[in-house]
Amino acid sequence: MMSVSPGMAAGQAGGYFSREDYYLGGLEEGSSHWYGRGAKALGLDGPVAEEEFRALCRGENPERNRIVAPKLTRDRESGGLTETHRAGNDCTFSAPKSVSIAYAAGVDQIREAHDAAVTSVISHMEEHYCHYRSPEGIRCGGMVAAKFDRATSRNVDPQLHSHVFVVNAVHTGDGSWRANEPRAIFQDQKSLGLLYRQALARELSERGFEVEVRDRSQMFIELKGIDPLLIGHFSSRRQAIEEQVELWRDEGRDEGRFAEVPHARLYEMAALEGRDPKRSITNEEVTRIFERGFEECGTSFAQVKREVERGRELSISHTIPDASRVVELAARDLTEREAVLDRARLLDQAVLVSGGEHSVAALNLAIDGGTLDLRRLGRDARGREFYTTREMLELESRNLERIREFPPFESVARVPEVEAYLELWQEREGVRLTAGQKAEVLLELTGSRGVALTIGDPGTAKTSTLEIVERFNEEVLRPEGREHLSVNLSYTGKAARELSLATGRPALTLDSFENGNPASKFALQRANGEPPMLVVAGEKILIPKGRETQVVLRVDEAGFLGARQAERLLDVADELRQSGLRVKLHLLGDSKQMQGIQAGDLLRQVRELGLKEEVDYAHLTEILRQRDPGLLEIARGLNREIRRARVTGREIEAGRSFPVLAPVRQGITVEGYQLGDTLHFSGERTEDGRTVAWGARLHAEGTVVGLDRERNQVRVDLSFETLDRQRRKVVREVTKDFPAAELPGRTTLLREEERSFSVGDRIVTLKNDRGLGVQNGSLGVVREIDDAGRMRVDLEGREVTLDIKKYRHLDHAYALTIHKSQGATVEHSILYAPVRPRQGVELEPGKELGESYGRMSYNALNVAVTRARFTTRVFTNSIEDLERSVQFVDGKSSTLDIAREPVREITRTQQRDITEAPHDLQRSIGELERAMLKRGDGVRRAPSLEHVVPLLRAPGLRIPEQALQVRAVQKVVDRQLELTLPKLPGMGFRD
Repeated sequence: MMSVSPGMAAGQAGGYFSREDYYLGGLEEGSSHWYGRGAKALGLDGPVAEEEFRALCRGENPERNRIVAPKLTRDRESGGLTETHRAGNDCTFSAPKSVSIAYAAGVDQIREAHDAAVTSVISHMEEHYCHYRSPEGIRCGGMVAAKFDRATSRNVDPQLHSHVFVVNAVHTGDGSWRANEPRAIFQDQKSLGLLYRQALARELSERGFEVEVRDRSQMFIELKGIDPLLIGHFSSRRQAIEEQVELWRDEGRDEGRFAEVPHARLYEMAALEGRDPKRSITNEEVTRIFERGFEECGTSFAQVKREVERGRELSISHTIPDASRVVELAARDLTEREAVLDRARLLDQAVLVSGGEHSVAALNLAIDGGTLDLRRLGRDARGREFYTTREMLELESRNLERIREFPPFESVARVPEVEAYLELWQEREGVRLTAGQKAEVLLELTGSRGVALTIGDPGTAKTSTLEIVERFNEEVLRPEGREHLSVNLSYTGKAARELSLATGRPALTLDSFENGNPASKFALQRANGEPPMLVVAGEKILIPKGRETQVVLRVDEAGFLGARQAERLLDVADELRQSGLRVKLHLLGDSKQMQGIQAGDLLRQVRELGLKEEVDYAHLTEILRQRDPGLLEIARGLNREIRRARVTGREIEAGRSFPVLAPVRQGITVEGYQLGDTLHFSGERTEDGRTVAWGARLHAEGTVVGLDRERNQVRVDLSFETLDRQRRKVVREVTKDFPAAELPGRTTLLREEERSFSVGDRIVTLKNDRGLGVQNGSLGVVREIDDAGRMRVDLEGREVTLDIKKYRHLDHAYALTIHKSQGATVEHSILYAPVRPRQGVELEPGKELGESYGRMSYNALNVAVTRARFTTRVFTNSIEDLERSVQFVDGKSSTLDIAREPVREITRTQQRDITEAPHDLQRSIGELERAMLKRGDGVRRAPSLEHVVPLLRAPGLRIPEQALQVRAVQKVVDRQLELTLPKLPGMGFRD
């Protein structure tokens, strides 16, 4: 493990060391050492001397000359200026309990392996985290670090660990000294801990020890040969010791006892079972504590040493993949989602793929030139290092250049006739079209460029406006022998259905379109002289060649369009154009909604071309979705709890339980899999857009039957039909092992879970099924259901019959993630928006909010507020912190960005002076409205936010440090929500 302390003032650091005697007192020879180029520049090497260390904590060199200036701060009481100096930050690297026990038992080479692992991470930190500020931004320099080794924890358990005190002084390239900037160390402390465990596993293995990877997703390791009873014994003692310390502290508050006793000493004495806390503990007493613990577990120092040494003699070496292959696999997984890779995240993934088989230096060398396909992009102004792959770098540049060079478009329609039709439409339908709607229709029908872009804020009817295009084609163009043939595409099945309903034409997902219409098919048709033919939603459409026909490939929700999909779509457009057709690509999207999953940010790049008038561009800003505020029907909690409340209130029956398949996020380690999981082999894309089999037959399904954590492999049972020699159908079964790092992107992971359904249940479908006419993300209500699981569902205005035994991709839909709700329109909505507080929110005496529940951004608020026609109610734990959080705008990274900034932008509101009083959330909503609405002609309605209800004000609410879900939901008189959050482990709410 690795932890980082907050910065200490010089006086605080010195007082802490002298009072508790923790770093500098009682150390054995060789238990402290100076590290870093900065230390060498000061002539510091070998053991850490007390006076030199204290001088550096004050910002002075060993000759007592000032090298880092103090910081001037204003005293709050007197108003005068005072000098303060941050001494530095303590980075603590702790060995796993089994390694510490082996060291306590006297096993040789344990200490050396730990030292080597810590040293390798220190070297890595100096190269990539020893930051100082300069006029050009953050730069790296020479580190001054003091390493102190300890073998016991404060509660006197075996705990081999090292404190690396990073001094607030950096030696710059010109020989001067600057204060260090530790921000990146705090941001990446988990990553640095991962590197330490990786290095420790490697160092132990090289010394012949057998290492077991307990959790590859975190690289949690243990040393083989250590009895689990010992690990449990020396881990469980902490609770009893803490109870004794707390008892002493309670007694001392009233009587003044132990007031001068350091906190660490209380732990030590509690471990000695009631001795005088003021008396120092000796090494002999520590040894007796350890010996007694070993005896209670039925063993001894000598026996443990023999067991571990025997394992060293039997250890077997094996071949390991090259480090460049490890980094290549890590980059492949990351570039499925982001085009630009942060070095720390790339190393994280490489560690998980490696599983302790490579040194930190080897992985760094593979990143810095050792991996053929990897490209360095440089540092940003905050010192973050960014990389990408050669494929992604070339791909994004090529896509944008192809769009820029798209040939002009000669339309079969004329501007005057379209404008006349728009006037007729408004008169006939009794509606007023906005300027943006008119521009959208004109640019698709008559725009002179081959690429058109419509950016529409939520609720501006950018999708429904396309009905006018189709009606114009039917009423004006087709009767005169002209044809405007549109192909409706969208990223999700749900969005495709809404696009189909809006236009009256079939629509399909991009993935389905690629499967049915790869560019290679059009190239073959062209080579054979055949007329081009499209397959849309199972319907074969022959495209007549001639001057009076034009084809438009529409892509709704284009913000989800990744670089690889964009390339394949452009390939199709090129092949159609080479067949003699007039082709236009029309992208529709909203840059402020939730970002796509795949790597690349094509929508933003094309928008920049639109602003330069290099592509046809329309921007819809007038919001038509919202209506006057009306009655608000509040949802009563989150999924299972809402349903439980409905059952208790007799609104629905308890129903019957059925097994369903829920999609599971795949990682690159076996920890993402469980025995019995279903693995769907979806194949991989070739360069021409075809989907080919990988690992098994295309669309084959297998069952996970084994997990090999050490080799990071998943064992899968596959069964498939084939023909025997007599041409009879037979079922074959085969078992195969697959590297977990290669499964994501080529397979889909599904896990069986239980759900209860009854009449009246709200459900959401989770998989496209063309035969049933069901799209992923469609919402419905169960109208009938029998004991066998056949249900009749009202699915967004149409009736569908589902058999849960055959279509198992269902879930309750009382609460949806922001991503799942994007594109939906509802009457009223609730946004549950817990946020990370700035410094903790006082919820009840002695309780503070710790870890973040989740993460809010401008995009998430934008989507949530604009889903509802009437009102949105927001629940949060802190209005002030929510206001701060939604100032951030999420965006996808792109290799085309000139400034290599992190992918989170900051709006102008973030740049307010820090002394300004916090705004209330209503002001933030006002800023959201102003960003969404461009003033002009016509009447506009802003997104309606009825009010914000802080969770901490709800009656009886208690928020624990960590929570995963709402446990109880109760109706109260004023129709507010009373929520009680359970004390569950985890890092917070997950989308």
